[in-house]
Amino acid sequence: MGEYHFSAELAQQYGLDEAIMLHNLAYWMRKNALDGRNIHDGQVWTFSSLEAFTEWFPFWSVKQIRRILASLEQQALIQKGNYNKRATDRTTWYTITAQDVLGYYGISNAEVSAQTDDSIRPNGHTALPERADDSAHTGAALPKNKHKEKTKETHSAGASVRQRDQFDQFWAAYPRKEGKKKAWERWQKLDPDPALFAAILSGLDAHIRSEQWRRGVIPHPTTWLNGERWEDELTPPPSPDRGRVEEGGCEYV
Repeated sequence: MGEYHFSAELAQQYGLDEAIMLHNLAYWMRKNALDGRNIHDGQVWTFSSLEAFTEWFPFWSVKQIRRILASLEQQALIQKGNYNKRATDRTTWYTITAQDVLGYYGISNAEVSAQTDDSIRPNGHTALPERADDSAHTGAALPKNKHKEKTKETHSAGASVRQRDQFDQFWAAYPRKEGKKKAWERWQKLDPDPALFAAILSGLDAHIRSEQWRRGVIPHPTTWLNGERWEDELTPPPSPDRGRVEEGGCEYV
């Protein structure tokens, strides 16, 4: 049985189903940003068909998925596009546009704008919903320098809200729930920027799928962070391919 994650905070703001879908889209946007792919017009995208979504979310019907995506659009949380190479391909592309959601997941379109692929122009690309003032939204893009500005908002002991939210996501995903206080202290010293945060989550996902972790041999979270184990090069265990699917028009875990 699959596990599905979402932000309780976003669920309260936008709805439970919407938060689950946002988490899925954000996962692939982070991964694509890290890999430098599916970047168009200064934004990072992911794609899927309605039918493919039902494979990943078997508890939703196509009708329900259509409603959820429509709700996200109506709330100005996502934008649809079409960057398919074949005119007959009706797979839909999606990107999160709400700055507070992008900030929550540590995604910065400003960071990927330099990698924009202008060779493929959007066919039927919807316009970005206008906002009165993007700077009024939390989670604004970090500047491109090594000494990034930190928000003045605090959660506890001087930790930034973004830093705490990032750690909460890491802790929710990490299978071994031991030594949370020490892991939090280590996280504050790491102080991941959006790129490093994406790398940590991507590396953690690879370890969770590894043969060793599936056997239950999992290090303490602090040990994993201290060793910067997200940089390990792992050989995936033999299993049915559930990676990136091109012909089916879907990206799913």
